[in-house]
Amino acid sequence: MAEATLAQRMAQLSLVQGQVAKEITGQVIFPSLDSIGQLDRMIDQRLPKRLHGEPEEVAEVIGAFLGEALRRELDADWQSGPKGPLLVLKDGRTLDPMKRALSRVTHGRAWSLFAYSRLAQAYAQDPEQTKSPEDIPARRLLGRARRRS
Repeated sequence: MAEATLAQRMAQLSLVQGQVAKEITGQVIFPSLDSIGQLDRMIDQRLPKRLHGEPEEVAEVIGAFLGEALRRELDADWQSGPKGPLLVLKDGRTLDPMKRALSRVTHGRAWSLFAYSRLAQAYAQDPEQTKSPEDIPARRLLGRARRRS
């Protein structure tokens, strides 16, 4: 049997996350921007504040789910990067949902996947934007939103 492509592997991993959600909540969730908030809540409810052991394994499945949702929404493609899979936008800029998932799993809700998905959308729509959203914690976003209102 031929080795699965990176895109196929990420799609398969994202479906694993959907099945895990079914075991926890009774509902299957599919990779979409609408389901990322559900995923954040599930992480808050089911993962300890600080994950010990192998957070990379958990983050890989969560990152694949997040990445698949973004790939579909932003019409991006998976590509192997020096540190793991990346999403490549049509203009060549990249997003690293795996890095964000690892930050979320190891550092908690300050690294919200929902906030990241919104940042990634804005980043993809603005070709002048050069700072990738991976390194921006949600609390900084919330502070900006409060100052504007």
